Formats: sequence, structure tokens, C-alpha cells
Amino acid sequence: MWPIGSGLTVIRVTPDYSVLDLKADCRGYKYVEETIKMLPEKPEPILLAKILNRVAGLGRIHATQPSFSFS
Repeated sequence: MWPIGSGLTVIRVTPDYSVLDLKADCRGYKYVEETIKMLPEKPEPILLAKILNRVAGLGRIHATQPSFSFS
């Protein structure tokens, strides 16, 4: 993404990452954020980042290979 002023941003869409992937990421992040709010205590920042990346990518059309594992 490149900022172009006045709060606008240009998003680069490639054959490996489409607008649908971007929408899935945004929706997934929102779902995770709302779920985290329901937990009695917030997870560690590293675990939270892993959860966000993993869950947000579930709805992507062009799924990427996970770079980590929960096990």
C-alpha cells in the first residue's frame, strides 16, 4: 500500500493477491478482534499476531502457506 494523501491509499492487486483476498483479510481481522474482546484476558502479542494472521487468511482465494504452526 502506498499513501497518496488525504487519507487515501493505493492498494496493489496482483494475480497472487486479489481484492477478494483483501476483503477476506479485513473481515477475518475484524472477527478475530471481536473474539479477542470476549476473552477474559488478552493473549501475548506474539500469539495474538499469529492468531490474526492465521484466521484472517482463512477466507482468501489465493491462500498463502502458513509460516508457523500452533503445535
